Amino acid sequence: MARLIKTKVEWEGMVRDEYALVEGQAPAPYPPKPDFKTVGKNQPRLDGPERVTGRAQYTLDVHLPGMLYARVLRSPYPHARIKKIDVSGAATLPGVRGIVS
Repeated sequence: MARLIKTKVEWEGMVRDEYALVEGQAPAPYPPKPDFKTVGKNQPRLDGPERVTGRAQYTLDVHLPGMLYARVLRSPYPHARIKKIDVSGAATLPGVRGIVS
């Protein structure tokens, strides 16, 4: 059975009511005293020793055969119109496989 749900949406200082038609039944409410075993308690970090000793492997540490790297060159001028892009100098650099502009 479909349900009509009303909620308030605020965006850029404007508040309006939104309605949504939702299929299915309403979810069951939480029990009166839920058993939160971890909320509000310290949890040990599983990767803590690896991070502290420097043994943790991050994305930048991964080097695969044939791996390519990308660089992004942004305009130093905000809201500038780019009239022309000359990529001939970049194309002649060693190791450049492609240029996207």
